Amino acid sequence: MPGPSWFPEANRLAELDRRVRTLELAARLERASIGAGGITVTDGGKIQVLDSSGNVLTELDSDGVEVFEADGSTLVLIDGTGIRLNNSAGTRLAEFTQTGLRFYDASGNVLVEIDSVSLDIFNTAGSTLWSSAQLSSFGERVMAVDPTLQTTTSASYVTLAHWYPNSDNVNEVEVTVDCSWGDTTVADLRIWAWPTYGSTGAGGVIDTITGVTGLLGGGLFGVTLNGSLAGLWAGSGLDIYLEARRTSGADFLDVYPRRPLIASRTF
Repeated sequence: MPGPSWFPEANRLAELDRRVRTLELAARLERASIGAGGITVTDGGKIQVLDSSGNVLTELDSDGVEVFEADGSTLVLIDGTGIRLNNSAGTRLAEFTQTGLRFYDASGNVLVEIDSVSLDIFNTAGSTLWSSAQLSSFGERVMAVDPTLQTTTSASYVTLAHWYPNSDNVNEVEVTVDCSWGDTTVADLRIWAWPTYGSTGAGGVIDTITGVTGLLGGGLFGVTLNGSLAGLWAGSGLDIYLEARRTSGADFLDVYPRRPLIASRTF
């Protein structure tokens, strides 16, 4: 039979048993503050946020972070491949991945796509509205030492700028130039297209503005030429030229060509 010395140990065991039972029956922790030590989850465990019904709303584990609707559909997913955002119906709205950035409409159609090659904008039917490919494949040759100011006194048309958009679906062009000559001098301006190697078509004048009179004192003014390329070419290359000639007066024709607008859609 145990002696009196055993009683204190029995009392400690009884107290420990009482405390364990109290913890088991206690309500869940409603609020806590964690110091600088933080939380460490081992053996592939996870941290979850649940709603009052026990549905997982947020989950953090070794694979990433996921945010859910109460019905279990994913709203946000962040993992080693990128970030994906969905609407409440589970349809993808946007994704940021190693291959690029994409935005979608409510039906899942790609509206905007950006990758290492280009930026593309689509309508809901999947047709391209705009693509940076027309910019990245856009070249420019200006026929003078100074790439900004072009000048001539010729009575015959002289090429002042030469652009070559490398695209097979260009059908509109618009060129704006800033000009400067006196009000006693008159000039003609025109833009025309010519098929490059590998293309077919006769080429031709896109737009001509005649009788352009300068300003008193030779102030700066703008002139815009534009038109359709339909029927002028077909293929994979096109050259566009800006030309000017002086028809009367004695001033130099000072022209500052801007980069043209090359459109790959039908107006």
